[in-house]
Amino acid sequence: MNALEHVKRSRRALYLHNQPIKTGTSVPPQAYSRLFNLRCRATMENMTPPVHAIIFDLDGTLLNTITDIANCANTVLESWALPAHPVNRYAELVGDGLANLARKVLPPEHVGDTTVSRFIDEYRVHYQDRWNETSTWYPGIPELLRELSNSGISMTILSNKRDDFTKVCVSSFFPTIAFQQVRGERAGIPIKPNPQSALEIVES
Repeated sequence: MNALEHVKRSRRALYLHNQPIKTGTSVPPQAYSRLFNLRCRATMENMTPPVHAIIFDLDGTLLNTITDIANCANTVLESWALPAHPVNRYAELVGDGLANLARKVLPPEHVGDTTVSRFIDEYRVHYQDRWNETSTWYPGIPELLRELSNSGISMTILSNKRDDFTKVCVSSFFPTIAFQQVRGERAGIPIKPNPQSALEIVES
């Protein structure tokens, strides 16, 4: 049972995230975010009992960060004389934490504990300087968050991005939105789809 199913069963909060756009599809960002906004509202309207809290994913749900993630990962690969991947390919590779991303982008013969750890370290050096070169919110997301906030809905962000980067992204792009909690990957806490963090948020 994944985090979404656990939270749904609690009947106290709603976990919202977007499925990645598959390689080869062409979905304008405006349409993508519009569909998400409509799904968010429709889901809330049909939940019984009413929704009082929402847990949002961050990357690919509220923020379009895929190009910056891809560019940083490809910079590491190219510095190792390894093949880079097309940016749109990363939509299918991200979402399970940085260690899993490293294992997916590295050629199989280069995957190992040492190389994965080194990739993570080098990626983070690049990402802390380049995390906002192209990243931005999806159209309509700030308005949606303000509407939910004004409606008294408690909102939390739960991401597999490292905790400090998650907080930096949220404070930069949504400085006026009062999220109840903002959580990213933390040492000793399993990442999604493990339900631990989502359950902690629901029970807090």
